[in-house]
Amino acid sequence: MKRIISILLVLAMGCSILSGCSGNSGDYTAVKGDILELPTESTVEGIELKKMYNEFSINLLKNVYAVEGKGSIMISPASILFALNMAALGAEGDTYTEMTNLYAKGATKNDIATFSKSLKETLESSGIVNVANSLWINEDKSYKANVEYLNLLRQYYSASAAQMSFEQTPELKDIINAWIKEKTNDMIENALDKIDPEAFMYIVNCLAFEGKWKEEYKDYQITYDHKFTSGEGKTQQMKSLNSTENLYLEYGGAKGFLKEYEGGDMSFVAILPDDENVSIMEFLNNCSEDFWTQFYDSRNREAVITLLPAFSFDYGAELREILMKMGMILPFTKDADLSGMVTQNDNTNDAKISPMISRIIHKTHIELDEKGTKAAAATIIEAVDGCTSVDAPAPQPKRVILDRPFIYAIVDNNTGLPIFMGVVDSLE
Repeated sequence: MKRIISILLVLAMGCSILSGCSGNSGDYTAVKGDILELPTESTVEGIELKKMYNEFSINLLKNVYAVEGKGSIMISPASILFALNMAALGAEGDTYTEMTNLYAKGATKNDIATFSKSLKETLESSGIVNVANSLWINEDKSYKANVEYLNLLRQYYSASAAQMSFEQTPELKDIINAWIKEKTNDMIENALDKIDPEAFMYIVNCLAFEGKWKEEYKDYQITYDHKFTSGEGKTQQMKSLNSTENLYLEYGGAKGFLKEYEGGDMSFVAILPDDENVSIMEFLNNCSEDFWTQFYDSRNREAVITLLPAFSFDYGAELREILMKMGMILPFTKDADLSGMVTQNDNTNDAKISPMISRIIHKTHIELDEKGTKAAAATIIEAVDGCTSVDAPAPQPKRVILDRPFIYAIVDNNTGLPIFMGVVDSLE
């Protein structure tokens, strides 16, 4: 019988490490060992990693939206980055190179692990973002998790590890799904469609964001008499949030505003193309890392009259073909080398295990209203056996009226990195 190793990295907003594992969830044995350090060798500076992260974020949004062609979408570059980085720590050779070329070209494992750890700590310091990681390991297999790999995840991602008999825990899918649903405040349900009977390990990374506006919209700022014109030209009724903000952005044929969340560490950034006749897809095709950096850096303290529609939607995409188009090909083939994730038991003569990634699923949810924003993301990576600015008064207030398709981001103000990015093309 063909042996399948399924490694699912589930990134879901609101999870905490292995909390609530009790009752009928089975017996769990902690997997521990000495904390290991990666070689201190470094080849890419932090500022370059941030630049490459921004480039990855824009390219990913561009490629995902190109597949959809219309409608509203949202991705979490941060959640996908954490997932790929955790997998990359178990990758070797050309497989590692192809994976990291997407977002950290030329970086060592120490570079990407240190960057992830720093980003995790920065996000958590905001008080409205939580990041947690855990591993669920099947103790029934003739092979086992590489302890060095587990310890690297523990060192750099604070990842807890537990092992149990998957055969004696048939409700494992329900346990993980219920856990994710609870920790995402019911925003993401059924993140896992199934547990492969031959599954070996589940690596779970959780990211939680729930921010209240620094200045909430008052009743008199909420109206229902504006219309939103979708990308297809359809007129839609919208709940409008009206305010005068004090941070205006303008660059590269687009304008926008920044609205802070409580605490001041995170912000919502709106990007509206100047030309009403240019579609979001056409606009994105001309965007790059330089556009995002220049646009974000253009923020200027001046009055800007804004109108923002309240919206809520779910989005899901299969990223395998998209990431292959972006250059990550080898990890999806039988020649992939993810052998750093696993080792064989001493009593087996089986051939060396060499997993490959078979699919990457990304799911998101967002709710934006007069109180603030809630968002959730889940990224599932399945791997199988490889054998298979200055104050300046403005004479007249600027205006950014989001009554037609626009781009948005939820940004960490300390780093300028987009944690979520999306397109509102329609309110339906």
